[in-house]
Amino acid sequence: MKIIICGAGRVGQAIARHLEREDASIVFVDIDEDRLDRVATELKISDIITGNACDPDVLTKAGAKDCEILVAVTPNDETNFVICHIAKVIFGTESTIARMRGEHYTKYIGEKVFKDVVDVVIQPEIDVAKAIVRNLDMPETKFYCELADEELKVIALKLGCTEKFAPSRLKTLNDDLKDLGVAVLGFVRPDYDKLEFLKFSELPQSDQDGEGETEYKVYFVVQSSDFDKFIAEFAEQQKESGRVLIVGGGHIGYNIAKELERNKSFSTRLIEQDSDVASHIAERLNKTSVLNGDGLDRKILDEAKVADTDFVLATTSDDKTNIMICLFAEHLEAKHSFAMINDRNLKSFSESTDIDTVVSLRLQTLSKVIDSIRGKNIHNTRVIEDGRAEILEGIVRSKSNIYDEEIDENYFDKQIRLVAVVRQAEEIDASEGVKSKIFLPSAETKIKMAENDRVILLCLHDKETVKKAERLFSLKPTAA
Repeated sequence: MKIIICGAGRVGQAIARHLEREDASIVFVDIDEDRLDRVATELKISDIITGNACDPDVLTKAGAKDCEILVAVTPNDETNFVICHIAKVIFGTESTIARMRGEHYTKYIGEKVFKDVVDVVIQPEIDVAKAIVRNLDMPETKFYCELADEELKVIALKLGCTEKFAPSRLKTLNDDLKDLGVAVLGFVRPDYDKLEFLKFSELPQSDQDGEGETEYKVYFVVQSSDFDKFIAEFAEQQKESGRVLIVGGGHIGYNIAKELERNKSFSTRLIEQDSDVASHIAERLNKTSVLNGDGLDRKILDEAKVADTDFVLATTSDDKTNIMICLFAEHLEAKHSFAMINDRNLKSFSESTDIDTVVSLRLQTLSKVIDSIRGKNIHNTRVIEDGRAEILEGIVRSKSNIYDEEIDENYFDKQIRLVAVVRQAEEIDASEGVKSKIFLPSAETKIKMAENDRVILLCLHDKETVKKAERLFSLKPTAA
């Protein structure tokens, strides 16, 4: 697969780093030679073209005639749109992906003139804002996503994050989950060199007995209908209101404030250092108090009443500043803190601190891009564990390789873990308002794959494992 990435910033590099494990042929185009030098050095990608990707000659040099996917992730929305337009009209590129940051483009994304040019639109700032607001309901989560038309949730909690989920809880965990629509996907060790999703039986006996000290990250799959029960069982009480302080009025901070005004009953304040930006967003927000100042200034934080704040959300463009804001807020007795972190090294450091939730714009963007290239029968791909694993949702067709197979949690090898199978409700159930029948992984229950089943898998990210997962949902060749 040949992919041209226009824009060698953090997002472009993250996409390349993920795809290079799959032997994709990647070409970078950027006007900044220093960025391209870093790509060549750090990612060892030699196919780099210096120039403006809006120039057809530059795209010709990059090999656009043979390109299957073009990804436009420059900092400028208009540039990304023009690049995709040239790729479609002049080179007939099969699939185009563009990052669009400005909210004024949102209303046009569904229009034919837009869809004819851009096949997949990435709006990571909006996606991240929604993810952060959603996480306010359960700030202890280290990962949260919704699958199967929001009928399932995958949630990761750190062992010991609450009194209800102390290490001693492990000895009764399996019994506690029996009456809930919940299953454990696996236990991830902290500071791992090799990523593994361990089963309960694979943990040391001391941990199984609830006497260990390892702070595992535990991945659960939860039926949405049992989500409130899950929170009551393992986390603190679900929040429906409270006080929020956002530090940083850029795309993400503004979108969070907008989302809170639209959907939540939180009292929201926002601190923005740039006076022009602060004035601009104050005019556009209706219920949010906007303060102009430095989010690390004690006086500004006192004015924002940080000590009485339930959630501090640090969303500036600088990772280190976001970490410092959260640590300062925790010191001033704010209850919870969320930090936007994109640097991979800083992300692992921040997760070892008292910061409750670390959110990565890079991984949100990467998930959207990877989802668009996984094939027609794979959807809702979520990149997790800093790119070392994926959760994906495959659709079973009558000619799929997995069709008519009987599967359980032991059907796959250790690199692939069954998350759930979601089957359309039969006519009688549907008439009673039941959408789907959900099978959670179990060694005792075998599920025979039927057409239109949605099979959700957790896969470690390496070339062979990804190919194996894709083959499951690929169609068998038709006899001549």
